[in-house]
Amino acid sequence: MESEVLCPQGHLNIQQARFCRTCGEALGGAESAAPTQVVPPSITTAPAPTEALHIPTGKIAVPPATPLPPPPVAGAAAAAGAAAGMTEGRTYGAPTGETPAVVGGPAAIPYPVMARPAKSRTGLVVALIIAGVLVLALGGTVAALALTKHTSSAAATFSHTPSSPVTAPPPTTPAMTTPTTSPLAASEAQALAAMLSTSSADRSSIVSATAQITSCGDLYDAEQTLDQAASSRQQLISQLGTTTLSALPNSVQLVQALNAAWQASLSSDNSYAAYAGDELENSGGCVPNDPNDPNAQAAGQSDAAATTAKTQFVQLWSPIAQTFGLQQYSASDV
Repeated sequence: MESEVLCPQGHLNIQQARFCRTCGEALGGAESAAPTQVVPPSITTAPAPTEALHIPTGKIAVPPATPLPPPPVAGAAAAAGAAAGMTEGRTYGAPTGETPAVVGGPAAIPYPVMARPAKSRTGLVVALIIAGVLVLALGGTVAALALTKHTSSAAATFSHTPSSPVTAPPPTTPAMTTPTTSPLAASEAQALAAMLSTSSADRSSIVSATAQITSCGDLYDAEQTLDQAASSRQQLISQLGTTTLSALPNSVQLVQALNAAWQASLSSDNSYAAYAGDELENSGGCVPNDPNDPNAQAAGQSDAAATTAKTQFVQLWSPIAQTFGLQQYSASDV
């Protein structure tokens, strides 16, 4: 009977074995981390299996160790190589610091070597592909919207019906507002009517003085009359600026037109007075309707501006005067 030994873990092995057929521990020699206990042949030591074992006389029956499956190897060729290694007794790697086990006998237990899985980039590639598809889809959508908008705009442009010819607006006329008959409006209308009466009285003397100048009449008297008219016109302008007329319809346009008319008339009065002085100082005598006198030319320009402003004013004043029973004027009377 062959001698048998126990491995450091207490498993029974034949003495010639180098490794424990149950746990794979090294048996005997320098490779063994713990002393190996030799069991004499006469002593029968059996492992403590979970079920009863039948031991023939004179021999110790040990259940064969179930070999572990070979390490996973990718591919059919690797699988064939693993099968050959199991049948031909090839050596598989053992964990670090341990002696590899020889495969081929029933007592050898191979250490499976697990193949280190390679880092797969499939997920990254799929993510990049999906991102690219989304970008392309978004770009296509934006381009389609822009093209649709451009097409719609172009269609609207070419299908636009020509509008009617543009005509020049009519001459600006003051907007009319229905006069109110409130006591405040009546009071303000009467105050303005009093100023218009003073201006109209001055107007008659001014017309007479300018006729004297153009006909080389009493130039000295005409000059004095025009100076007085200019002073009176200046007082009316100051009074108009301090009088409240907001209750009257179109009060803003009304005051602006009358102020512009009186300012232009004041300039005309001063120019005519200077014109009379020029004719008095003319060494060659007075020239009727002198077209070369600069003051006469300035007076003519001021008269034109005053007439335009007075026309606008009387258009606004006439309905007010009619409402409150006040004097109406023409442009030449203001």
